[in-house]
Amino acid sequence: MIISIALAALTIAAPKDGATMPTLRDAQKAYFAGPRAERFVRMDNAADRLKLIAAGATQKPLRLAWNGATNAVYELTIVAEGGEEESFALTNRTEIWVTNLELARKYRWMVRCEETGEFATAVFVTEPDGPRFLRAGGVGNFRDAGGWKTVDGRRVRQNMLFRSAGLRDRSNETGGFIRRHVELGARRITTAGIRTLREDFHIRTDMELRSHAETVGMVSSVLGDDVRWVAVPFAAYDFIDNLVRGREPFAELFRHLTKAENFPVLMHCSGGRDRTGTMVFMLNGLLGVSEDDLCKDWEASVFSLGTAGNFTSERIQRLLDYLKTLPGATLKERVESYVRGCGITNEEVAAFRAIMLE
Repeated sequence: MIISIALAALTIAAPKDGATMPTLRDAQKAYFAGPRAERFVRMDNAADRLKLIAAGATQKPLRLAWNGATNAVYELTIVAEGGEEESFALTNRTEIWVTNLELARKYRWMVRCEETGEFATAVFVTEPDGPRFLRAGGVGNFRDAGGWKTVDGRRVRQNMLFRSAGLRDRSNETGGFIRRHVELGARRITTAGIRTLREDFHIRTDMELRSHAETVGMVSSVLGDDVRWVAVPFAAYDFIDNLVRGREPFAELFRHLTKAENFPVLMHCSGGRDRTGTMVFMLNGLLGVSEDDLCKDWEASVFSLGTAGNFTSERIQRLLDYLKTLPGATLKERVESYVRGCGITNEEVAAFRAIMLE
C-alpha cells in the first residue's frame, strides 16, 4: 500500500493583504501622540523616563506568518516598493519576525514551499508616523533622520542620513607631552552591527561630532577603511551660535552633506542625543520638517539607555529660543538664516535638499 501525505495548503496568516502595520511600539506611539507640553513633562519626570527606557529604543518587530506544513522548507521574499528584494530560507517554521522597515512604504511579501512550488503572496503598508527607530548590534540610539513629512507635503528620504550613539567609547589620554599614551575607547558596535551598517544600510560616511579630546587617536571608521571618516567637533543647542564651536564646524559638516557620493551617512556623538540631536534638528529644519516633528525626533532619545538625568526639555527649549532671535517668519526660514550666516551658499542648500527630499 502506498500512503500519500499531502502538505497543508499554503495561505497567508498575517499581515493580511492590504493591511497597514505599525513600526512604533505601543509605548512609543502613546508617547508621541501627546501634545508637546505633556511629552516634555513625561521626559523630565524620573519615573516616567524609566518607563520610556523600558519600552525600548528599537522598532516594533513585524511578524510575517503563513499557514502550511511545519516540516516543509520555505523561501520568503520581501520587496519594498522601489527597493531591493530580500530572501530568507526557512526550515520547519511558518513565521518570521522582521524589523528596520521604512515608514509609509508598501511591501510585497511572498512565501514559497520548496517541496511543492506552491506560493502565497500579500501586500502591506507601514504607517507613516516617525521617528524610524532602527536596530544594529551594539549601536545605541540608532534611528533614521529621514521619513518625516515637510510642511509643504514632501517627505525626507529614508536610508540616507542616520543618527546614533558613538560606535566607540571615548579615548583615554594619559602622560605628558614626552610620554603621552593614548588608549582608544572600547568598540561598542558588534561584528553583526558592522555587517548591518555596511550591508543593509550601505554606510559610506562615518561622521563623528565629539571633541578632539574624546576622539584622540581615532583616525578611521570602525566600519572599515573604505568608509569615509569625518571627525568635526560640534556644539549643542544655543552654543551653535559660537563661531568656533558652532558655525564653522556646522559649515564644514554641511558641505559633506551636499555631495551625493558621501551618502548614506551615519552621524553620531557620544550618546546621539545633544550634539547629534542639534545637528539633525537643524538639517531637518532646513528641509522644512515641522517644529513639533523636529522636537519629536529629538525627544526620541529618551527611549535609550544612558539618557537619565541631564537630557531634559530645557535643553531643546534653549535651541528653540535661540532660533526665535533669527530673521524669518517660519522656523524653516530662521534655520535657513542660520545656515546662510555660516557661509553656506544657495547652491549648497539646493544640493542638500535635492539629495534629502523625495
